[in-house]
Parts: sequence; structure tokens; C-alpha cells
Amino acid sequence: MQPQSSMPEDPSQTSDFNHEANPLWSLYSEKAKDYDAAKIENLTEGMTGVLLFAGLFAAVLTPFIVDRVQTIQVTPAQQMVFHEQQSVELLKQISAQLSSAFPQASVPSPSPLPPLSSLTANPSPSDKRVNVLWFISLILSLSAALLATLVQRWARRHMQIFLRYKNPLRLSRIRQYLHEGVEHWHMAAIAEAVPALIHIALFLFMFGLADFLMHTDVTVGAPTVFFIVLYCAFYAATTIVPVSKPQFPLRSPFSVMLWFLAQWFPCRLYRDHDGKMKPVSQNMGDGQMELALETKPLRRYRDRRAIAWLVGDLTEDVEMESFALSIPGSFNPEWGVRVWGRRTNESDGNQDEYSPGLTVDNYDTLYPPSRLGTLLNLLGSMGIPIGDNSPTGTPLPPMRAPTISRP
Repeated sequence: MQPQSSMPEDPSQTSDFNHEANPLWSLYSEKAKDYDAAKIENLTEGMTGVLLFAGLFAAVLTPFIVDRVQTIQVTPAQQMVFHEQQSVELLKQISAQLSSAFPQASVPSPSPLPPLSSLTANPSPSDKRVNVLWFISLILSLSAALLATLVQRWARRHMQIFLRYKNPLRLSRIRQYLHEGVEHWHMAAIAEAVPALIHIALFLFMFGLADFLMHTDVTVGAPTVFFIVLYCAFYAATTIVPVSKPQFPLRSPFSVMLWFLAQWFPCRLYRDHDGKMKPVSQNMGDGQMELALETKPLRRYRDRRAIAWLVGDLTEDVEMESFALSIPGSFNPEWGVRVWGRRTNESDGNQDEYSPGLTVDNYDTLYPPSRLGTLLNLLGSMGIPIGDNSPTGTPLPPMRAPTISRP
């Protein structure tokens, strides 16, 4: 069943392109749908996790708040003392009235009754801090849950346009209009801020817990504070390290903000495919992509290790045959020759900073002997040049199964 639009077709919206342009806009629609689907799927999965964590966190935090909120309220004991004081003052007033009938009796003058406003709690500074931290933590967790539902609702509405409209030009224009709004209002940054609220709420709860335990029992509070500090240090590392080491796999929501600020003081540079030095993007994901594709010897070493990983992961002869057939095409450019070669120029350097101990001279030990032996047999049977007779005429080292000394 073809998706239909609830709005009537307006010829003025599609007459500026004739039907011959439909393949272009159909291609745009397909690419945009794949792009948006991948991006929104990532967002919705993250929001689902936020909703689950926010619900569990609020359920854990609420009993703590119910218990500690009593410290900033008037307790039953305080109410009893207040009513006893009122009873004493009332008895004094009755005695004073009776003494007026017997002037010879000396009765002290009664004090005025304490006002109801004098019945107030006297919480300690620690109790006040703990309640403030935990109430803010609860508010932030509920706010994160609310924002997560808004993001999910936006994601559903955004993807509905691909089901609602069938005219490729109309669909493309509407999608581009909405996409520019998403980029202008930094929807990605808003979505990134949702888990950040949960993280802040968790830290506030931990700080309040540490304050409460340290003022209740130091023996219990000291070990708790130690692990809280340990966790905070680890979280700080996951925030800071990805900015200086972009290959670090973990990162917190605040790493994106720190990356953005770090590009100004000073700006990190990378070498593009034209050999020009350019500043890395202020977007963390785009910046990591630019550094991964940067033209430098380290990229050649990564290409080499990628091929080594592929060889080691092949398990079937059919896969090995497909791999062998794809090898000759990788020798065509000079870069491919240098990737497959055994040595590089001295100016390129001989050490990969991301793999200590791995040098260009011993890279061939990465290839498993059993897989490499099978590969060489396939190459020989298919007549693919091996050794010094490369397709480009550039001498290559003989490809042979390496000899690995085992202890």
C-alpha cells in the first residue's frame, strides 16, 4: 500500500522540476531516510535507557528523601514539648485568676502563651544540605525522564514524513526543511544533555549520602566517601581523556562540551587528503572521523593491521577466496603498495604510538600462519603474482607464512 499525504497536491510545489528529476530526489529521499533512521535509532535507544535508569533511580531515591525530610519538619516530640508549655502557661493563668479572689495569696504573674509560629524545627546544617541535594537530584532525574519522552516523540514525528509523502520532491523539501531546523536548534546537543542530567542527579545523591553518613557515623561514612571519590575520579577520566586521546572508547556527555571548548585553546590540527593542515571539527564525532582518516603513516599502519585482522577472522575457504580475489585491486595505488610492503621510508617513522612494541619490521607476525598459508595457496592457484612481480611493477617482498618462534 502506497503512503498517502493528508494534504492535497499543490502543483506549484512540484512544477519547478519535471518528472525527469524524480530519480535525483528519490536518491535524496533514500539517503536521507537511511541517515535519519540510523541517527534516530541511536537517539531513541539512548532515551529508552534514560527512562529506565530515571525510573529506577527515582524509586531508590524516594525512600531516602522520605526519611530525611523529617529532619526539617517539626517532630512529634517537639509538638509534645510545645503543648506541655502551653498547658503550664494556661495553668498559671488560671492560678492568677483564682488569686484575685484571695489577695493574700502570692501567685507569680503568668507569661503569655507561646505562639504557634514558635513551633519550628531546628535542623542541623548537614540536614539542610542533604535535603537540598537530594531534592534537586530528584527534580533532575524527573526532568531527564520528561525530556527523554519529548525526544522520543520528536523522533517518531520526524520519521513519519517518510511514510506520509510519496512524491520524492515534496518529501525531499519537507525533510530538508525539518533537518535544517534540527541543525539550527542543536537537537543533537539537547539529546546529549538528557543523560547528563541523570549523571548530575546521581552525583548530587552521592554527595548528599556522603554528607549524611559522615555526620552520622564516621566509621561507616569514611569507606563510603572513599568509593565515591574513586568513582568521581573515574568519571572525570572518562570526561577528560577522550579529548586528549580521541581513540579512548569511553566518554561522558560532558566530553562533547569539553571537546568543543578544547578546540579553541589551542585548536587541534589534522592533515587532509590534499596534505593541508586544517582545524579539527568542533563536533566530537566529526573530529574523530577526521583524525581517523588523516593522511599520515599511522593510518597506513592501521590499514595494515586491519588487513591482518581480516585474515585472522576468515574461517571459511569461500571467504578466503573472496579475500584473495580482492587483493590485486589494492596494489594499484602507491598507498596500497606501501601498505602491503614490508618496509617504509625512514621519514615515516618506524613506531606506531597506538601499539607499543609493534614495528614495521615485524608486522607480518600479525598474520596467523595457518590463514596465511591457505591464502598463499589460493593466490598461487589463481595465478596472482606473488613476491617481486607485483601488478604495479614495484618490487614487493615475498609473501610467505612467517616463522614464529614459540616458547
